[in-house]
Amino acid sequence: MNDYLIETELCDWKNKEILRLADELKDKSLDKREYAVNAFYWVRDNIYYFAEPLSKASKILDRKRGDCFTKSNLLVALLKANDIPARFQFQSITGEAMLDIIKLNAEVKEAKKFKFAHCIVNAMPGERWLRVDCTRDKYLSPDRANEWDGRDDTEQHPHFVKDLEYASDLQGYERYTGPKKFKNWMDVGNILMNAFIDEERYNNSGIRSFSEEDSARMIREVHDLMAKAMETKHRGDARVVSWMMKRLFSKPLGLNVEVLECDAKKVKYLCHCCVSNDVFSHMGQYFSSLDNGIAHGINPKLEFTCKRGDDGIGHVEIINKDGGSHYRPILEIMGKGVKNLLKR
Repeated sequence: MNDYLIETELCDWKNKEILRLADELKDKSLDKREYAVNAFYWVRDNIYYFAEPLSKASKILDRKRGDCFTKSNLLVALLKANDIPARFQFQSITGEAMLDIIKLNAEVKEAKKFKFAHCIVNAMPGERWLRVDCTRDKYLSPDRANEWDGRDDTEQHPHFVKDLEYASDLQGYERYTGPKKFKNWMDVGNILMNAFIDEERYNNSGIRSFSEEDSARMIREVHDLMAKAMETKHRGDARVVSWMMKRLFSKPLGLNVEVLECDAKKVKYLCHCCVSNDVFSHMGQYFSSLDNGIAHGINPKLEFTCKRGDDGIGHVEIINKDGGSHYRPILEIMGKGVKNLLKR
């Protein structure tokens, strides 16, 4: 049982700020069970849910933002700070888990096929291990924020597939938290997810976590990451971007891409957007930055513009102001994809 009480590099529960918070929670608690419950609710609602990199518990306490892994890490640290055994439990859940936040017009069937790791806490405030999931805060997800009484398990995740394994520490479990394949794409996905989350929390509770400066920086990062991800040795023409949009986004996002004109110098198509006008009012700049990043990675001289009508249809035009080939960059992009898929 000592393995579930010791301090580690990531779960640094002896940090003075964590101990200070633990003392505050002890003062409000009659016993360890009540302390565990108070710690659960503190982490659930004071650490806003966002996609965050794996880091020390003390850093999450300072940042006040975390995902299932990092929020669980802080909760484990607080439990250990009061001599309550705690460990990590990994689960597999489906991509549908995020569709209540990333609101799309079309049904995304691929979301059901996609699986990713979810991290929760096992705590022992009494005689047995209890499943404790503090991931969603009440300000973001009033209907998905778990309740806990310290006597029974919290509700099973609504998109649970299976349990994976248990661990006394998160060190060595980067395979669950950090992408080894398509890293730039995954980093862009996390930025977009955080923008969606910020908007959803604002709509539900009136709380904004990102300033205008933060949003502008995130929008630039989306462009730069996509440009790097799509950079090819052979510069592509306008048709390559059209191929990319149909190949990568049309089916997964339920888009309807209708090509009107397509040659090396100019491509025009209609795109039935996957989000409503309300969502687009906040996310439009992120989507535009992503599209331009793809285009500029394929060829820095490509000019990508999209004018969205009130009907939700984007009128896209891609102008090629430089040379560029068609099949060679496509083959290069496909080769990169194959290499990433073969990575272990």
